[in-house]
Amino acid sequence: MKSRQDYELQCDVLVIGTGYAGLAATIEALSSGAEVIALGRRNPLASNSALGGGTFAFADTPLQRQKGIRDSAELLAKDILKANRHTIPEDVVNAAARQGIQLYDWLVEIGAEFYEVMQYPGHSIPRVHLESGMDGANTLNLLLKKARSKGADVWLGTVAEHLILNEENEVEGVQAVNSAEKITIKARRATILAAGGFGKNKVMMTKYLPEYAEMPCVSGAGSTGDGIRMGMEIGADVLNMDAAELYSLGSAQKGLRILGVSEAMSKGAILVNKNGERFTDESQGYGLTAPPVMQQADAVALLVLDEALLKSVVKLHRNIDKYLNTGSVYYGETASGLAQKTGIDPDNFQKTASQFFPSGKLYGTWIRTILIQSMGGLKINAKAQVIHHRGHPIPRLYAAGDNTPSLGGAATSENPCPGYLTGTGYLLALASGRIAGQNAARTAI
Repeated sequence: MKSRQDYELQCDVLVIGTGYAGLAATIEALSSGAEVIALGRRNPLASNSALGGGTFAFADTPLQRQKGIRDSAELLAKDILKANRHTIPEDVVNAAARQGIQLYDWLVEIGAEFYEVMQYPGHSIPRVHLESGMDGANTLNLLLKKARSKGADVWLGTVAEHLILNEENEVEGVQAVNSAEKITIKARRATILAAGGFGKNKVMMTKYLPEYAEMPCVSGAGSTGDGIRMGMEIGADVLNMDAAELYSLGSAQKGLRILGVSEAMSKGAILVNKNGERFTDESQGYGLTAPPVMQQADAVALLVLDEALLKSVVKLHRNIDKYLNTGSVYYGETASGLAQKTGIDPDNFQKTASQFFPSGKLYGTWIRTILIQSMGGLKINAKAQVIHHRGHPIPRLYAAGDNTPSLGGAATSENPCPGYLTGTGYLLALASGRIAGQNAARTAI
């Protein structure tokens, strides 16, 4: 919509979204001396950021060096580009990867604690940093506290509806709704879109990801695609809108995302179908095992691990008890005992299990593939400027986090996002948020 003169509110930088990306942008803009208003559709804890497992892909950090791990931003970028088959602009990947060491120090400075660094599929060396509690909400609360301490004006329960353009077709602000009342906010320097993906928007899911529109989705309640939609309304280009993050880590009984499945598979757990047969290579990671799980009877699989492996995962995942106590984890003194409790074919399972777990108690939980989030978004450059479909940056408009394409890249016919590497979602959110905040604050009035 076009400019108007009677704005109810004004600021230097307007941030739409209060997840990792939005709060990182807010903090950086404030640190650069800008006056900032941040709008959140819901409580920040309803964002995807809060629902993640607290895994961060950073390179060349003090924790890595302490453990004798030699890493670099260049190697991280190389791994990401290899995984996504170079379907994300290289300059965007490099910009995010270079933020790694700065992000680690920055988060530690505001109170985050990283207690382990692990190797995950697709990463050539151990670089996935585990945050205390492995709960994304921990870091989100630290970011929100930091933003408010620096003077951020945070408006929760406020829905941004449309971007406002001036006569030069520069983004001048936004029309929003707060408590059923329409308000307009002018951004003197720039506006940043960081409002999340569209996993909870049935219309957008049906249009861009129809195959997964009815799949159980654990995206945050605020993942309604507002930022992407508003950008497209004024001509922004989009990329990889048919990409989605599927994980084989949903509880078939409880409809929950189960923490610890990825760690279990990386340490030797196996997946079997109802016939008691192993059907995939679990070491590929939970993203690449998602489609094979969907092809099994009733689209479910039994995750199987022994007692030593379970204890290892519990030690690593400090808050996993709430899942172990839901009644959806079975155990047997033998493979036959577990087969009896879960109803899988006992003879086939005995043969399968004996190859991986020759003796001892076995544990199992039924899992299914779930949709974590959409992975496409507004096309940006290395400065986090939103790109118009004609190829030029849209003046005074930036985007970050899930409003931009995932570093996982494009979909294939077999998998909607085979290139996603663990920890790069948080990397992109924080890196693009900081870059957008810094550049927005420098934009001339």
